[in-house]
Amino acid sequence: MSERKPKDIFDLDPSSLSALDLSSLSTLLESTDPPKPHVTYLETVRETASVSREHQPTDAGTGQPQALRLAITLTATDTPRRDEDPFAGLDAAGLSQEQADAVRQGFLAGLTPCLLPDSSPGLVQVTVDQGEVTAGTPTVEVFREAARLTAEDLTAKATWQLMEPVFKIEITVPAMHKSAVYPLITSKGGQITEETFKGSSMVQLDGTVPVRISFGLTTELRKATGGTAFPQMTFSHWEVVSDKVLEQLRSEGEAQEPTA
Repeated sequence: MSERKPKDIFDLDPSSLSALDLSSLSTLLESTDPPKPHVTYLETVRETASVSREHQPTDAGTGQPQALRLAITLTATDTPRRDEDPFAGLDAAGLSQEQADAVRQGFLAGLTPCLLPDSSPGLVQVTVDQGEVTAGTPTVEVFREAARLTAEDLTAKATWQLMEPVFKIEITVPAMHKSAVYPLITSKGGQITEETFKGSSMVQLDGTVPVRISFGLTTELRKATGGTAFPQMTFSHWEVVSDKVLEQLRSEGEAQEPTA
C-alpha cells in the first residue's frame, strides 16, 4: 500500500516534518489563501409587523368548506431562534399540540425574506394572536397551509434587516505599540472603546469587531506591532449590517457563485 500524500499544506502532519520543513512552513502558510470561513447572518424585522388571514379550502372527502383564521405578529429579538422557541401565544390560541406543531412547520416554511442566499430569519419573535376555526373541522394540513400562507404575507409585508455577529476583543500590547492598533481596528469596521494600563509598560485595549473581518486579524495585529500584540476574541452580540456592507456581501456572494 502506498503512503497517503497530503492533499494540501493544511493536511500536513507537523510531527513528520524535518527541521528544514518546519522552518519554511510559516512561509508556506502565509503564501496560501485558505478557504474563507463561513459566517452566519440572521435576519430580523425593523418594525413589528402583523397579518391576519383566513384560509378557506374545501374538504376533498365531504365537499364541505373548512375555514381557519390565523393572526400572527413578528417582532425583533436579540436571541436566535435556535437557542429559544420563537413562538408565543400558541397555548393561548387554544390549539392542540398537533395543530400547534403544524402551525410551526408551515410558518417556518413560508417565512423566507432571504436578504442573502444563506441567511435566515433567526432573530424574530413569532406571536400567534389568533387561531380560530370559523367553518368545518380543518385538518392538520389545513393548519400547516394556513400558517405557510400567513408567513408568506408577513415576508412581503415586513421590512427586513440583516444582523451579523460581533466579537468583543481584548488586545494586550506594549504601550509603545498601541498607536498601531487603533487605525487597524477602525479600518476593519471595529472600534476600541476602553484603554487600561497593565503595569508600567503594557496596556489592554477593549473593543468590538465584526466576526466577518476577524479571520487573519491576529496575524495583522502582530505584524503591525512587531509581534507584541496578543488579542482575545469572544462573542458579544448581534448588530445591524449597514446597507453598504450588505451590498458588499451580496457582491461577494455573486462572485463566488459557480458559472455555467
